[in-house]
Amino acid sequence: MFSRKKGCVAELRKRNPKAINYVIDEYGNLLYKVIYSVLKSFKDEGYIEECMNDVLLSIWNNIDKFSGEEDKFKSWICAIARFKAIDFMRKKHNEVSFEEVENVTLFSKEDVEDRILLKENRSELIETINSLGEPDKTIFLKKYFLGYSSEEIATELNITKGNVNTRLCRGRKVLKDKLKSDLVEGL
Repeated sequence: MFSRKKGCVAELRKRNPKAINYVIDEYGNLLYKVIYSVLKSFKDEGYIEECMNDVLLSIWNNIDKFSGEEDKFKSWICAIARFKAIDFMRKKHNEVSFEEVENVTLFSKEDVEDRILLKENRSELIETINSLGEPDKTIFLKKYFLGYSSEEIATELNITKGNVNTRLCRGRKVLKDKLKSDLVEGL
């Protein structure tokens, strides 16, 4: 057996399963907080736990790449947790744009913009939305397809409500112009 923090890295390198259990016991809450700080907007405990499992697997598989002192181990595993959570966030954003939009019904106001959007097929619409770039794409999807309020989006993305509304207005204009030009080309 190893003596607490001092032998943890050495035991991980020897592939001692008790060492990873020690990491979970000693640093599990810290790793969870790091992951949660990045993924909290998804409100999905299972997704956070899946990320935590990937972090632990990454620590186990990459321990030989850790070249720092034992006292730097905590910083190293926190960095792994943060980067892995960011990867999960990117993956989740990509899933949202295709899976959740596919079965959504669009609601219309009686203006030209919305009628044009409703007439276009979904693949063109998704392609056009994806061309908005970040964070406009995320804001647009959350507002019009996932039902988020401007306040919720502003809080999640750490921007002002006014900034959200401005980006939505610009996004609608880009979509309107793009879809109008596609409509004219199709005639």
